[in-house]
Amino acid sequence: MKTVGKQSVVLTWVTVPVGTKALSCKCRNDLEHWERFTSRVADSCAVIGCLEKDLVGAWVKKTEGADQLSYVAPLCSEHCKETGELPVNGGMLVTARKHGKCRGAGHKSV
Repeated sequence: MKTVGKQSVVLTWVTVPVGTKALSCKCRNDLEHWERFTSRVADSCAVIGCLEKDLVGAWVKKTEGADQLSYVAPLCSEHCKETGELPVNGGMLVTARKHGKCRGAGHKSV
């Protein structure tokens, strides 16, 4: 757990894999998928300390533990280009898997 400003966040390390697949759900893009999944409007990059607002939905993978699932997180255009590990707010990761109509119900953030 890390405190950023007045908020406590779960620090999770991720990488942005090259050559991610397209979503198989009805969402128009990855950022819309994230917003439907969380029922929130993406207003900041998931990278700890980044205040950039030019966001896209980015596929990421956790670098710690045995978890090999793909997740979607809102990242700024600069962080989407990173090839190394990124420290992100783990509460902003959602599954990249199709689920229902991506309206939030039944989705689980991790």
